[in-house]
Amino acid sequence: MKKVILCIALMLGFSSVFVTESSAKLKDSPRSGYNSFVSSTTVYNKPNGKKIGKIKSGFSVDYPEGTDYVPNRVKIIQFVNEKWVKVKYASKAPEYQKKLVRNKVGYIKVKYLKVNLYSLDYVIVNAKDVNLRSKATSSSKVIQKIPLGTRLEYYYDMNGNEGPFINIDDSKKTGWVKVQYVKKGKKYVGYVAYKYIH
Repeated sequence: MKKVILCIALMLGFSSVFVTESSAKLKDSPRSGYNSFVSSTTVYNKPNGKKIGKIKSGFSVDYPEGTDYVPNRVKIIQFVNEKWVKVKYASKAPEYQKKLVRNKVGYIKVKYLKVNLYSLDYVIVNAKDVNLRSKATSSSKVIQKIPLGTRLEYYYDMNGNEGPFINIDDSKKTGWVKVQYVKKGKKYVGYVAYKYIH
């Protein structure tokens, strides 16, 4: 009997180790250090400061078979507030078969981040402490508070029945987006109001 109890205890111990290891592999939803598409805009040395350059939304690159268009992406350093974000950006086009080199740092307005211009797998929270809710209604339970600048992954169900946008009216920025948020290695799936994301 003691052997049976010992075996069960060992099995439970191993399973908890595996659960801990698998959850530890989940990376927290980033607030900095990730890339985002951007539309053409002016760059400043500080919020509301001096103009120091321009960012293009993309570059024309001469490949052997002809000119191609390469979308530009900036690297998020830090969201200063709901209007301004500090970024690293490329000042010139990449050479043939070379990566984009982000060699400049400056501030741009958040509204010029164009997350979904080319990408359909993540969104960025553009307000402070946004509610992640259990259902696509403002009266449903709040699961978590999500900080400004957090990148969230779209959530798709395994059957492909539900896309990322729920009842969206893009012209009025109304509706809901189903997303997943990872905090301290734990995944939360819920809904955020469309007006609070890019």
